[in-house]
Amino acid sequence: MKLKKFELDQRAINYVYNILLTKGLTLSKYILNKHNLEQGRIFTILPRTVNEDELYQFSTGGKLLIPKDKIRTINLKGQIIRIEPLPDTSDWLIRWLYNGIRNNPNLIAIFEGDFKPIYSYIDKLHSRLMIYRQEIYHFFTAADIKSKPNLIKYTLKEAAPFPLRGFLVSINQCNLQKWQGKLIKIAINDIKLLAQNIKKIIVGAYDFESYLIWEDR
Repeated sequence: MKLKKFELDQRAINYVYNILLTKGLTLSKYILNKHNLEQGRIFTILPRTVNEDELYQFSTGGKLLIPKDKIRTINLKGQIIRIEPLPDTSDWLIRWLYNGIRNNPNLIAIFEGDFKPIYSYIDKLHSRLMIYRQEIYHFFTAADIKSKPNLIKYTLKEAAPFPLRGFLVSINQCNLQKWQGKLIKIAINDIKLLAQNIKKIIVGAYDFESYLIWEDR
């Protein structure tokens, strides 16, 4: 499946804004207070066959074709059931994140979670975690993925399933040194610092199939 980068207009910015406003945690709210999203640019990755109308149907899937060899049918008590995988562009996103962050020691990727920090739950997670009050944020740095390349995959799997809400932030080493360990607690000043230094925003769209990516100009 050949994917293409599509530049999007104000409608996509409105979608990202509404997701952060209605679904986002404290970090999302501070980002909206600090940044005018209309001053950035936004794109998505989808098959080149997608038309303009489909591009702006952000809540609807069906943009990605399912390879025929991935479709199975089973006979369950005389009833034929068709089993199809859910296609997505997560492999592209993993490569994009890896390439974007691996050589930049000041970048940190952070994704909002959907669960409260109940320790019986978070002990089972692979991703690194920031906890602010009753909120969980999954994150990784360039140093993390050099030693654990699969950490990106685990982080995306364990973060908020839909809509995914992620951010790339540029933070100086002095601050990054404070955030050591698998589980750290952060304060409101840390949230404000992250929000101030946002470079990219990633929001899930198209019924799990792809993402809208906003970039600071």
